Amino acid sequence: MPRRVLIALCVAVAAAGPSAQQSQTAPVVFRATVNYVEVDATVTDSRGNAVADLAAGDFEVLEDARPQAIASFARVDLPAQRGTPSPLVAAAPIHADIRTNTPIEGGIYLIVLDDLHTDFARTPRVKDIARQFIERAVGPDDVAAVVYTGRNDATQDFTGNRQLLLAAVDKFVGEKLRSATILQLEGQRTVPDPGQATSHLEVGEDVLKDVRAYRARSAVGSIRQLSEFMAGIHGRRKAMVLFGEGIDYDVDQTLGAGGSTASLVIEDTRKAIAASQRGNVTIYSVDPRGLFDPADALLQSAAQFNRDAPENQQTAATRFAAINNRGIGRQAPPQEANTTTLQNEVRLQQESLRAIARETGGFPVVNTNDFLRAFDRIVRENSAYYLLGYYPTNDKRDGKLRKLQVRVKRPGLTVHARKSYLAPSASAPASTTTGDASLSPILEALGSPLPVSGIPMRMFAAPFKGPLNLATVRFAIELDASRFDFVRQDTAWVESLELATAVVAAGGTLRPGDHQKFALTLTPSTHDAVITRGLRVLGQTELPPGRYQLRVAVATGAGKTSSTVYDLEVPDYTKAPVTMSGLVLNSLESSKTPTLTLTTASASPLPGSPATARTFTQNDQVMVFGEVYDNDRSGTAHTVTITTTLRSAAGIALRTTVDERSSLEPGDGARGYRFLAGMPLDDLTSGVYVIHVEARGDFGNRPSAARDIQIVVTAP
Repeated sequence: MPRRVLIALCVAVAAAGPSAQQSQTAPVVFRATVNYVEVDATVTDSRGNAVADLAAGDFEVLEDARPQAIASFARVDLPAQRGTPSPLVAAAPIHADIRTNTPIEGGIYLIVLDDLHTDFARTPRVKDIARQFIERAVGPDDVAAVVYTGRNDATQDFTGNRQLLLAAVDKFVGEKLRSATILQLEGQRTVPDPGQATSHLEVGEDVLKDVRAYRARSAVGSIRQLSEFMAGIHGRRKAMVLFGEGIDYDVDQTLGAGGSTASLVIEDTRKAIAASQRGNVTIYSVDPRGLFDPADALLQSAAQFNRDAPENQQTAATRFAAINNRGIGRQAPPQEANTTTLQNEVRLQQESLRAIARETGGFPVVNTNDFLRAFDRIVRENSAYYLLGYYPTNDKRDGKLRKLQVRVKRPGLTVHARKSYLAPSASAPASTTTGDASLSPILEALGSPLPVSGIPMRMFAAPFKGPLNLATVRFAIELDASRFDFVRQDTAWVESLELATAVVAAGGTLRPGDHQKFALTLTPSTHDAVITRGLRVLGQTELPPGRYQLRVAVATGAGKTSSTVYDLEVPDYTKAPVTMSGLVLNSLESSKTPTLTLTTASASPLPGSPATARTFTQNDQVMVFGEVYDNDRSGTAHTVTITTTLRSAAGIALRTTVDERSSLEPGDGARGYRFLAGMPLDDLTSGVYVIHVEARGDFGNRPSAARDIQIVVTAP
């Protein structure tokens, strides 16, 4: 079955299905109606360089050879180098501990790992190639997600954190069934009851055909579902990068035998391509096999056969010779017949990769080991392009294939765009709205695949050791209240605010969140403070150790919505000898921000409300708060030293606070040592700084824990 693996699928589908969300990043508004068609195009000159100075009048769009009126047009030109490098003091990139709902400025990549159709032996190769794509193609301002076609416990929703993306890729394990050709050559043993088989080596190919068909339908079903999900992003190019060896199912042979299952596979593939075309999702298919040698594949399979069947004591070379001597087909030489049959099998698999890329405007990366060049081309195509939208003159909902052609009037230029799309069928919903009317605005924002920017928002979250093996995650949201629609009533200013949260564990498990409404009735002075300083909302949730995404959405009474996502790692605070909570920053200025608290939030040990800003003026003072957990249970008296240092970008220590704590201190040692360090900024020059906190015990091997936060200091 197709997997609902992304957070928006977990949230929005549970309510009313994924819905369209207008982009806040393009200079035009792209409407999402049933008959609206959106197509993106890259234009290059004779040297292959992107052409970025075209206007809407330079383009022609034809559907089935009939000219179409361009209703929406936008040019996107993303810089090749984006983002700010980490300070020199940092040994590794310092990931921002604040999230905003600023519109995504970079590319949008959905990395799909087809574990159902990748050989186990190529697991390390797929990891390596996918990591290369993330490290080379995903820039500081891009967002990407990692999804599997098979397992659903290793996915990573959209994030700009490359370490999280790499961690999701590192969990990849190929689960492809062994080659039908090689199984036939090996003469696998067939058991009467497939349920009694110890491995698929013992199941006949007739049974495996059904399994291959099921896996093929699962994979293309996932592509369809993900494309429908991505269709909710408008005004942007959306790239799906599919890593896999192609559909492992011989449709032609099965159809020839009169099998109805093959028709289902074909229909599901057609639906997947149609969904990608309608959602304007460009698919790039990457075959990790690279340059394929059938003889090497036969030899590797023989070696795998010996590992899978310990009772078989033949060497790989002997087994390979036995396979070749058996042969298939009529009078063909054995090795030639075997390699030719395997080549045909691989060709059919690669054709599925070519078709899905070709029909969606992407390109296949097959029969090549030069993956980096292909990745560079993907980046180029998703960095400089044009978005065009139109309403077809043929508005029939007949589900038929429509041919597309995008041309430019300027001579000597080449246009690359998808060539066709499938019109919606009569059975598709006829609504012309951008979303389901039954889905409330706040749930729509909560399920949006990208941040919603109706009201500027910043978010901070930090885990602390909680009861049992749980962590108490305290979070703060700050909203630009100048975007609210306050109404004056007598001497008060009135507005309403709705807030919803959801927590999603790695793999898509949805955990309960908050949903609360506030009726804001403010005095003139409070109203002025809210407009000037913003509005802060505090909340908390309790989570076991693991990786999560904390999603928050807000809606005003006038219907303005915003949302953002916070990537959160909750450590197991009981494992290491010394562990540290998240770090909370506060400042004299940020403490003046008016604050609301969710009813589910308990009394906070924090010395003031967390600041969600990381830019402070020179006349401010920053406070750093956290907890260190001492897990030594030897009973021997010892000391834990907590050092807080403010460093320049070049690594020069400018402020240092040392706090020595004894294990003999009264109180609950399991709660840890709380520390607070104040840092005036008045004598600092404008620039980037790093706050480094390190805790080290004087017992055992001198265990330690450390955290870094990057801040910016500016003139008042």
